[in-house]
Amino acid sequence: MCDLEYGWNYNHADLTKAIGSQINPNPIFYPVNADTNHGTAVIGELVSDNNGWGTTGICYGSSLKTCGTVYPNSTTWNVPGAMAYAIDSLSAGDVILLEQQWDYYYPAGGYIPIEWWLNYSPNPQTFNGVYAAIGNAIANGGGNGYVNTDYLTWFGNSGAIIVGAGGAYPGGTWPQGDLEKLPFSSYGRRFDLQGWGENVTTTGYGNLYSAEGYNYWYRRDFDGTSSASPVVAGAVACCVGYWKANISANPASPHYVRTILINTGTPQAVPQTGKIGPRPDLQATFTAFNAEWVDLTYPPLGEDTSYSSGVAWGDYDGDGDLDVYLTHGGYPNELFRNEGRGVFVDATSGPLGDSDFGLGVAWGDYDNDGDLDLYLANCFTANKLFRNEGGGSFIDATSGPLGDAACGTGVAWGDFDNDGDLDIYLVNDGSANKLFRNDGGGAFVDATGGPLGDPGNGTAVACGDYDNDNDLDIYIVNVGNANKLLRNEGNLVFVDATAGPLGDALNGRGVDWGDYDNDGDLDLYFANAYAGNKLLRNDGGGSFVDVTSGPLADGGNAKGVAWGDYDNDGDLDLFLAKGDGAILGPNRLLRNDGGGSFVDATSGALSDSGMWSGSALGDMDNDGDLDLYVGNLSGPNKLFLNQIGSTKHWLHVNLVGTVSNKSAIGARVRVVSGGLSQIREISGGSGYLSQNSLTAEFGLGSATQADTVEVRWPSGQADTMTAVSVDIMLQIYEGGFIRGDANGDGVINSADIVYLIDYLFKGGPAPNPLWVGDANSDGTINSADVVYLINYLFKGGPPPACP
Repeated sequence: MCDLEYGWNYNHADLTKAIGSQINPNPIFYPVNADTNHGTAVIGELVSDNNGWGTTGICYGSSLKTCGTVYPNSTTWNVPGAMAYAIDSLSAGDVILLEQQWDYYYPAGGYIPIEWWLNYSPNPQTFNGVYAAIGNAIANGGGNGYVNTDYLTWFGNSGAIIVGAGGAYPGGTWPQGDLEKLPFSSYGRRFDLQGWGENVTTTGYGNLYSAEGYNYWYRRDFDGTSSASPVVAGAVACCVGYWKANISANPASPHYVRTILINTGTPQAVPQTGKIGPRPDLQATFTAFNAEWVDLTYPPLGEDTSYSSGVAWGDYDGDGDLDVYLTHGGYPNELFRNEGRGVFVDATSGPLGDSDFGLGVAWGDYDNDGDLDLYLANCFTANKLFRNEGGGSFIDATSGPLGDAACGTGVAWGDFDNDGDLDIYLVNDGSANKLFRNDGGGAFVDATGGPLGDPGNGTAVACGDYDNDNDLDIYIVNVGNANKLLRNEGNLVFVDATAGPLGDALNGRGVDWGDYDNDGDLDLYFANAYAGNKLLRNDGGGSFVDVTSGPLADGGNAKGVAWGDYDNDGDLDLFLAKGDGAILGPNRLLRNDGGGSFVDATSGALSDSGMWSGSALGDMDNDGDLDLYVGNLSGPNKLFLNQIGSTKHWLHVNLVGTVSNKSAIGARVRVVSGGLSQIREISGGSGYLSQNSLTAEFGLGSATQADTVEVRWPSGQADTMTAVSVDIMLQIYEGGFIRGDANGDGVINSADIVYLIDYLFKGGPAPNPLWVGDANSDGTINSADVVYLINYLFKGGPPPACP
């Protein structure tokens, strides 16, 4: 714990941890005055000794640091400087309590947290200091003065936990009572949690006990957000300590801790007289820590409850983590940028906020310039192609047939003619489907012919090479008409290969390809509303067998479908997002136990009821397991954090095409480890109106290496690597090259750092090709690439970047 404020009595007999805690040479106020009393009371709540007398701190087992915010020989506050001192002296997982707010003069004597502008001038430095504290959970007292922060100019979400003052018990000093906002507390939508804002007994001041001098002073009525914020900070410290002792040696994400405390807390009393949030409930939090799935939804995620349909994961800004785009039929769509640490920010701008009836959506680099573009299917208005210009800027590049204004539903990118650029297949409800061929230079032509123009009321599409001939085939799910399998014969010639159970003619919704039995070919699962879903096993030679049994049949109202090895045990599991019409969820997670057997593994937050729609799997926090985002037609969307898959080994493979399309959509990756062979294909859209991440994600169970990694590219190029390390994100360029693999041995490790140092400073041989040594993709090879690799390998930094 580190407390940032004015001063403390380091000699208090009940605060032995205060001795030697100071890390910023703030002037110590003697004799004792209000400033040292304040700090003494705060740290008394946190860490006063568990010695059988006096008071006992909430997190008395924590170590303590104190950091002054007034610099020596100066009367000037320097909160940003103090933050820098504190951050430099702490480690990831440590907790900072910031007992500083801005003065706010209307009303007189009011105070507001550091995320809002002063009424007379903005001051971003403190905000930036808090935002820079990556890995440190920060609690910031919300301030007294009854200020409604919703009407102030906001810098943005710093990542801090903003704390309000709530009633401690019925019949307290204030008439509001337990869990109600006390009248003096500032408040607003951004406030996260409340603590006891009245009658807290702690060290300092002396109005409870003062007989033995100020080193034995105690107070019985410490109040305000000053007393509330150490309650919350102490709860945070207990959380991160419990996590480290019982869950993982890696520190818990501050955003995760904030979110789970909010979601498990005791709700604020209603009716609210101003939002300050729930009060922490540590027992409920610790229970949630041990859950397999945790609801990590936090604003701005989940705030828009208007008809969320499609969900697409994609790293549009190339920073190494997954961002997410959501369609909202008839309301503005949204793009949320992943800032790391579990924090998402609303990055919707320009045409991305299209408010037509958006349904299907998918990412793909159609112009092969190294960043992901976006195609959006609208119903009864023009579809849209948004070209990524870099720097967070997208432009509407819709032209020609791309603006088809039928009722677009499912959409998938794919290089259907294997010419090195991405084409688009669009499913329409009530009119003919379309195939748009990419002719380069931003031009698409309508290449729909034969069965491609199926008019069967399509709702979803999934593309995959089911016959292993290295071109993408198409499966279309229809409502009230037979589903269709279209086999790609090459040169954009498709034939209707629908036979047997493939022609299911019920109320189709989502669909996805996946090799659930690890026999080397793609099997098919599709969902039906108001009827049984189907698992069709690919037996080769164009033959599919209905092997639906047990929970796979799931008798109705499913929409989203996504294959993924959520538990990293080496076989594909299945997620179903449910809710259609008046029939609400809950969702279903079906675990693959091998041998064709699936069991219902739905638990905790995953089983929430709702009118769930599109869903997508992706490792949004880069910890090696698949997380889940689910859209909701009539309530908040949900982001679910996976906490079970990271207990086993894994390998994630990112592909970059050089001859094939840059996104490598249609490429197949095969990994052999411990005698188990698995395949994944990079998909340009699947499920229900949605898209999983463009990464090939493999669970390896207990295997300690991947014996073989093979890539089959759409161009026909095949690349193979052997003895690949586990628990890494591997980036492979077509031709077998790996950015950052300076010595060309097929894996990125410390030997590449040595190789680059030898090349740069000792006259050693150059990387071959030279660009593989450019780990940070800035166009040059220098010491910055060495630092980049060190951060990636040893400090949790992003993998070597795409150019």
